[in-house]
Amino acid sequence: MLKLGLLVLLLQVFSFAQEDWTISAPSQVSAVSGSCVVIPCSYSFPQTHRKIKNYLGIWKRSGDQMNVASSRANYPLHVLYRGRTRFLGAVWKKKCTWVLERLRGSDTGLYFFRIELPEFKSFSWTSQPTKLQVVDVKPPQLDLSSAEEPADSGEPGFKRKFLAFCSLVHSCPIRPPVFSWSLSEGVQLSGVQQLDQWHWLTYSSVSFSLVNNRTVSLSCTASYPGGQQVSSTVQVV
Repeated sequence: MLKLGLLVLLLQVFSFAQEDWTISAPSQVSAVSGSCVVIPCSYSFPQTHRKIKNYLGIWKRSGDQMNVASSRANYPLHVLYRGRTRFLGAVWKKKCTWVLERLRGSDTGLYFFRIELPEFKSFSWTSQPTKLQVVDVKPPQLDLSSAEEPADSGEPGFKRKFLAFCSLVHSCPIRPPVFSWSLSEGVQLSGVQQLDQWHWLTYSSVSFSLVNNRTVSLSCTASYPGGQQVSSTVQVV
């Protein structure tokens, strides 16, 4: 009798584990107005013996529940989001990542994912939304380091070597900001580093030399996909 009770309990636990609908998506993301945001997402649903052929993934806005993105082409979306959203990855592979472009302040809000499986069930993660916060552009971070060394042969005094590093954290890896420098001389390098699932660091550096007491004003300008430009400036003395 005891063994039978344990067996029933184990079957109940196993059945509960199989009935989980889970989702992995950020609870909150900030993105710059005029740029884009990529919201990474994956999901899972209970195991079933039914053969599932049709998958429909929909991102909805909480409250009014307007459709903002869909895994199916030509699916009816709200006019405010039409032409600005798309899925990245295959929903049948349990991927629900989506991108929202040309961000507006009115896009700030809560969004949740819904999966529709006609041969099985449908489920909405209304209790696990992602909060999107659209913010204004901010100046890039500009850091400067230097070192002195003797001037080239035949030149008096000393030469100063500088390394300037300009960077921005953002949520738009498919269209990151582009950096430009006020200096035409020097050696420039740039790159992108993923910090976590939904934040990327785009950076640019320039190395240059100044002889003796020459001074310059150095500016780093970040240009966003929406056309906004913002700069940071330092005096190199």
